[in-house]
Amino acid sequence: MLTRAPLSVLLIGLFVLVSSVGLVMPNAAAQALADHGGHGSAAALLGFSQFMFGGALAPLAGAGGATDALPMGIIVAVLPALALLTLGVLTRSMPGERTRRPARQGPAGHRRPRRHIDRRRAGIQ
Repeated sequence: MLTRAPLSVLLIGLFVLVSSVGLVMPNAAAQALADHGGHGSAAALLGFSQFMFGGALAPLAGAGGATDALPMGIIVAVLPALALLTLGVLTRSMPGERTRRPARQGPAGHRRPRRHIDRRRAGIQ
């Protein structure tokens, strides 16, 4: 069924996938590194892990041969699910742990004072 789809369907799907990755990945990396020191080491680790997973999974995507896109489709469907599962596991709170908002910090890690909002000037009732 989908493994026998015409080439145009595959190319349209790949275009959507690759263009979204090109928009999301740089912004996600910038957001992830924004609050941490040691940007160089963290950026190097992000780049290394991306190339490592790409190099390890490229042979699996081509395992079906030159005419079958099913292994690549499986990889494209399974890896985001694994990423969401990993995110859920790593960001869940431990039992009994209180969640609190992190302190607002400036660029050098110093606390930033909250800005006072003049409600009359802002037009807020």
